[in-house]
Amino acid sequence: CIDRVVELRPGTPTALLLLSRRPPAEVLLADVHERHRTVHPYVSMVDEAFMRRARELGLRVNAWSAGQESTDEVRALIGLGVDGLITESHQQAIRLRDADRAHDN
Repeated sequence: CIDRVVELRPGTPTALLLLSRRPPAEVLLADVHERHRTVHPYVSMVDEAFMRRARELGLRVNAWSAGQESTDEVRALIGLGVDGLITESHQQAIRLRDADRAHDN
């Protein structure tokens, strides 16, 4: 479906939704960045190796979850440098992001 959208409207930004237990090198193949600028991995997939591989490919990372994340999980994702968090707990995520930024300044 995504290939068809890009065929009909070249330049349309697309993202790849990911849910896998495979290593980042297997999930984030070199051709992913040729088709997408962004990936949406499930939160449990995001670790240092995943972020390193995504950055090597020039991909933005917006982690997603199916429910409530703990404060520690959100802090860990922020610490790993995700670009965004797709969450039902958006107010918690914004509060933790802002606190993290204030701490850095």
